[in-house]
Amino acid sequence: MNQDYIFHRRLRMSVSDVVVAWADPRVMSEWFWPHIDGVSYDLPRRGRGDAYRISSASTGVTISGTCLHWDQHGFDLTWRVDGADFVQEGLDTLSVRLLPIEGEGCELVLTYAVNSNIAEHLTRMWDPTLDRLAALQITTERVA
Repeated sequence: MNQDYIFHRRLRMSVSDVVVAWADPRVMSEWFWPHIDGVSYDLPRRGRGDAYRISSASTGVTISGTCLHWDQHGFDLTWRVDGADFVQEGLDTLSVRLLPIEGEGCELVLTYAVNSNIAEHLTRMWDPTLDRLAALQITTERVA
């Protein structure tokens, strides 16, 4: 299956704060799987070729991949899910673009390019996950 799922969110934070929300494990834990105990976040260091891994000991699910591109306007990651009640065949791509909105924050455009057999299961997670990100109130100073 080759299909793109596109999600949009207007965020009340700057582009740099959104990057922190994706790159800092302490902040990511507040919006990505905050309801699951024992999650570890080993995130990309903002560079092409960096590996990342998000794992939950309690559910046995691991999301992993490689950073394909990273700059101040967004990033692209390969996306693989292991250990759940399904087997992923193929590799998906996650692209995040951040578009500044003068005086209002930014718009996040997330494209989940599905090349695997798990589209329906994983696309359902993005709306509530991005809603939690949109509700987050962070500033770069908070995580420094």
